[in-house]
Parts: sequence; C-alpha cells; structure tokens
Amino acid sequence: QPAIDERPDLQALQARAQSAEAAVQLAKAHAIPDPTVRVGYVYDEFTAAGNQRNSMFVGLSIPLPVFDHGQADANQAVAELDGANRQREILAAQAESEVARLGPQVQELLRHSRDLHEHAVPLAQRVVSQLQKSITAGGGGLQDLLLARRTLGELLLETAEADHAALEGTLALARASGVTPATPGDLASSDRS
Repeated sequence: QPAIDERPDLQALQARAQSAEAAVQLAKAHAIPDPTVRVGYVYDEFTAAGNQRNSMFVGLSIPLPVFDHGQADANQAVAELDGANRQREILAAQAESEVARLGPQVQELLRHSRDLHEHAVPLAQRVVSQLQKSITAGGGGLQDLLLARRTLGELLLETAEADHAALEGTLALARASGVTPATPGDLASSDRS
C-alpha cells in the first residue's frame, strides 16, 4: 500500500486536492473586506483657470462583500476537491485490485521461467551432448540427434517466451504497485554479457 501511494498519478491527484483545499481557503477569505488606500499628488501649471498649483489627495475604499463573498468560488473549489479525492480513491482501489490479481500470476510466470532455465534446458542440452558424443564414437543414430536438437531449439524458444511473459508481468505489476521492478535473474545475467 505505501508504494501504491507513491505512484506519480496518485501523487498528482493528491497535489490537485491540496490545490483545491487552498482554493477553498482563498474563496472563504473573500468574505473579509479588502481595503484600499490611495495617495496622490498633482502639480498643475494651469493656474489661470483657478486650478491650484499643488494638490494632494488621500482616499480609502472598503468594499463590503454583501452579495458576493466568495461562495461561488468556494463551491467550485469544494467540487474540485471532492472530484480529486474521489478519483484518487478509485485509482488506488484499482491499483490494489490489479496488484492482488497480478501478484500470483507473476510468481507463477517467474517459477515457470526458472524451472525451464534450471531443469528442462540443461537436461535437453545434456541429452544433445551425449547423443553427439555417441555418434562421434560410432554409436547412436543421426535421426535421434536431429530430433533432440529440434526439441532443444523448441525448448529454448519456449524459455525465451516464458522470460518475455515474466518480464511483461513484472513490469505490469510494477506499474500497478508503483515499485521499480526487479529484473528476473536470467535476464539480468544476460544483460551483463
């Protein structure tokens, strides 16, 4: 669960909810009057018409929020907050469901891949090697060796497909859970070579 909360899409929705909360607070602050003070100075050279050469003015305005005190903005921000929280809950529930579904599948895919690498492929390679030694020594049939090589080739193809399926499953599980995936052992060793 903690890793799911670290998913970027869920963090973005959390940030959106926090932004909406701040917008609610700002909208509520509209009920407090926002006074404005103005100070000005005028130097007038047209004094022949009776204007004063130097004049100063000071003004104070206090708007009274009688009809509009931020209620529309507050309602919109509350709706945005509810939407972000609801969407985040839905995405988190989907992620948990996906993790619960994919976890056992990925474990089975990894087990199948490991069994092929540890048991089936080495056994098929030993059979091919023994048949090849037997033919070199003058015993055994060439047809048996060809059949064993074909079986080994098919087994290697199945192993590659199992590795691919395990990797895809691991990546899908990682996307759902928000965790950086571990590369299956055999794939990690082949990447280094």
